[in-house]
Amino acid sequence: MTRIQLRGDLLVKAGDVLMFGDSHLQAIPGPRLGRAVNYALGGETMERLALRVVAYSSVQTASYVVVMSGRNDLAAGIHPQIIEASLIRVLGAIPLETPISVVAIPPGRDSSDGVQRRRETNRRFESACMLRKGCHFANLELLAEPDGTLNAKFDA
Repeated sequence: MTRIQLRGDLLVKAGDVLMFGDSHLQAIPGPRLGRAVNYALGGETMERLALRVVAYSSVQTASYVVVMSGRNDLAAGIHPQIIEASLIRVLGAIPLETPISVVAIPPGRDSSDGVQRRRETNRRFESACMLRKGCHFANLELLAEPDGTLNAKFDA
């Protein structure tokens, strides 16, 4: 899929919005959002995204970049600190003048340990984002029940 995306990347116009992440973001139809190109891949980890994002030349001319990944890293048992380091590498691949939104890992049907790991990772994402000019962190905790699991009305 990355090879197909990279072939299409040559056609991306300067000023387009790019979306990178996992299945949560992949499900959003980029063309319905105007000049947005959806490069999200189901199963993506932040670690793989850090390796992949550097190959897209459109990153250098994008007007905005959206990043949403990390749940698959947590599912693989990766420590939140390692996931944060991967996010920092992703942010480093994007020009400093390009605004970015980092979207939090959304609540799911997690165990109490899973909720804590997700929340820790999201705190780390928010901190990393705060250190970068033009970075906005979209916290999704408002979708959670008090115990940290996904509120049923948001489960589709």
